[in-house]
Amino acid sequence: MDEDIKPDMEAVQKEEKKQLTKRKGGLRTAAQIRQEAEELAAERAAALAADEEKGEASGHAQGPGETVHRDSSGRIVDVEKLKREAKEKEEEEKRKAREREEWSKGMVQRQGREDRARQEREMGETDVAR
Repeated sequence: MDEDIKPDMEAVQKEEKKQLTKRKGGLRTAAQIRQEAEELAAERAAALAADEEKGEASGHAQGPGETVHRDSSGRIVDVEKLKREAKEKEEEEKRKAREREEWSKGMVQRQGREDRARQEREMGETDVAR
């Protein structure tokens, strides 16, 4: 059983010796610095693309420059969603107010409006002959 653990310990020790930074010491030429900068930029772009894919899958498609709003418990708040909901609520209230106004009017007035609208539609559809 100890034999099984030893190879694993060697692997862990090799991983610990792994260099944490990618920058090499000593003098470097401009070409080497440029190449390292390009490689670093490519790695960052790949990491950013992976984060974007992961963010879209979780429903949070916020870019790197967007502010993250949180509520008092620390949960992320979608401000755009809140604005949409407020707008929908306002439209619903306006619709209900129009319905209440309609309820307060009499049946005869409502029937008269419907008749006039029907007559206007019929007049608009008829041909004018001289």
